[in-house]
Amino acid sequence: MSILEEIERIDCSQYKNAYPFPYTFHDNILEEEFATKIQEEILSLDEKYWDRYENPFEKKYTLRDKNNFPQNTKLLFYDLSSELFIEKLSNIVGEKLHNDNTKNWWGIHKYKNGDKLDIHSDAGIHPITGDKKHVTLGIYLSKNWQEENVGHLEIWEGDDIQKPNATLTKKIKSILPIFNRLILFNNTNNAWHGNPEPVSCDSNSTRIFLTISYLSKNLKDKYNNKYKKAYFIKRPSEPKDTEKDRLRLLRADSISCKEVYKHK
Repeated sequence: MSILEEIERIDCSQYKNAYPFPYTFHDNILEEEFATKIQEEILSLDEKYWDRYENPFEKKYTLRDKNNFPQNTKLLFYDLSSELFIEKLSNIVGEKLHNDNTKNWWGIHKYKNGDKLDIHSDAGIHPITGDKKHVTLGIYLSKNWQEENVGHLEIWEGDDIQKPNATLTKKIKSILPIFNRLILFNNTNNAWHGNPEPVSCDSNSTRIFLTISYLSKNLKDKYNNKYKKAYFIKRPSEPKDTEKDRLRLLRADSISCKEVYKHK
């Protein structure tokens, strides 16, 4: 089946009523041969095309040029940003969505041994258009990924992001980032997620994540997150760290984030 057919198999009611925020995951989202070609393209890219992010909240590689994806990867993003696909996605979410023509939240990320991404809530407002970042879709094309490689996507229950000193309550779900698995979720004010446990893998395995976000004009949504950058938060098991708390606030600000969000 094509991704257009697979996306229609998602249960709208189950998605909207998921706790603690609307989310779902779905396996075999792409035709296997097509998914394998994309994985091979990404793995074959020279290291010079990747940016390395390494700060207190994340360790990962991100493909630098969003306008020059490899052939099959480009075809996938063409499908994901097509009017027909966005229409189908809008029906699932229950909100009229539109494409982000700036490609601000398009991304291809890879994680090697020891890499991670702390729990966070995504930005709520597009830094250029001012539209609401309504939905995030991601596809895992991780190579040879097994349970022992860790790197699970964790879904957490927690406070509203607008609440001062917001805290997490408990982990609700852990999702293994296996090959050809889709993740979809609404960017609500409490959409706490991440892969905070450092991955454990050798050179034969890589955690690969492709992501794209969709916008809406619904700025009156009750989940009206005003942040233009992701807001990171500590898990209950983590010790209090005053310096890291200070950096979290800097990281969430679209200007001061540059002091924290360094890459090479």
